[in-house]
Amino acid sequence: MCGFVLSAQGDAFSIVKTWANRELLVCDEWQQGDYGFVTIQLDRNIGEEWAFSHKVAELILDHLRRHWIRRFLWVYYAFFDLVEQRVISDRAWEILGDKLEVEKIHEQTALCVYDWVEDSTELIVDGFTRFRLPWFWSMLQEAVDQSVDVFLLEKEFNEFIRLLRYFVDMQEPRTSVVHILPGVSNSVELVDGAGNTVQQEYVEQTAYYFEDLIVSALVNMAPRRIIIHVSQQSDIVNIISKVFTERVRVCTGCPLCQGKTP
Repeated sequence: MCGFVLSAQGDAFSIVKTWANRELLVCDEWQQGDYGFVTIQLDRNIGEEWAFSHKVAELILDHLRRHWIRRFLWVYYAFFDLVEQRVISDRAWEILGDKLEVEKIHEQTALCVYDWVEDSTELIVDGFTRFRLPWFWSMLQEAVDQSVDVFLLEKEFNEFIRLLRYFVDMQEPRTSVVHILPGVSNSVELVDGAGNTVQQEYVEQTAYYFEDLIVSALVNMAPRRIIIHVSQQSDIVNIISKVFTERVRVCTGCPLCQGKTP
């Protein structure tokens, strides 16, 4: 029975220590500068070393992954507040989880650990992951960067929605009701309470995309009620529902849905 040393830096060591005390037989632990160390008992035979390598792979993939995601955020994206970092961290975890084929990644990581353990008596978890598992380290960074990009796009979108709500709330309604009906080629059509197509005057000429034309028309009219007769899964319906909130009602079946005049 020989001693094998696991070490990690800073907050990562508290994760390693907790995991080691639960999963392994710890003989000793100590601190040296910013690094912490635990000595565990390990039989020097293929079976024990392979089982130990699988456990260390689990430590890296399952227990330390979120810690490193948060560290990347703290180092490279410190301008986000704690709430924003938590949101970004959770999404990065999901993104990375979708990319990893768990069994293959676990086996690949365990093999790398085994190659190291076979000829060594100490493993510095942080350095090992960064330099012996560079593909995994890169995936962590890419997941964080992608999560940040998504977060910023969503933040920009929400600010845009708030601005549209402000414009709607500041003006008097120009019509009582507008119906949103299915159009041709997956488009939609706006008609008033009498079944007449909405006049072009309500559509701003600066709107370049179809969705922009529809939202622009509705914001300019600021109708008291908007009745949706199309699928609620479309992007345009999602935007309209967020902007007009309680003014929106979803129809579950009526003459307009069947192409009849109201």
